[in-house]
Amino acid sequence: MATQTAAARPTAEPASGEATPVTAMGVQFLGAAQIGWARLLLDGQEVWRGKTAELGHTLDQYGGYVEVSGFDPGEHSLRVESLGWDYRPVAVASFGFRFSP
Repeated sequence: MATQTAAARPTAEPASGEATPVTAMGVQFLGAAQIGWARLLLDGQEVWRGKTAELGHTLDQYGGYVEVSGFDPGEHSLRVESLGWDYRPVAVASFGFRFSP
């Protein structure tokens, strides 16, 4: 089972030096029409499961962005697991973070 993991700290230090809380984290899946099945876990708890190609379609690429929000401040782990029963790789293009204004 292939995995990708990202960890977000509760705050980031932008150039201004002021701490900005992380309010959401997500993952961008992107690949061929047979991109595969995956699940997304926040701190070890499943928050999403599905066929990644069904998230969207643009030109010849399939996938989409799955975002998690509503978690308490602190360090968190966002993990993607490929559900390999169909033997297709799950392509992760990027992890993303949203900061409060």
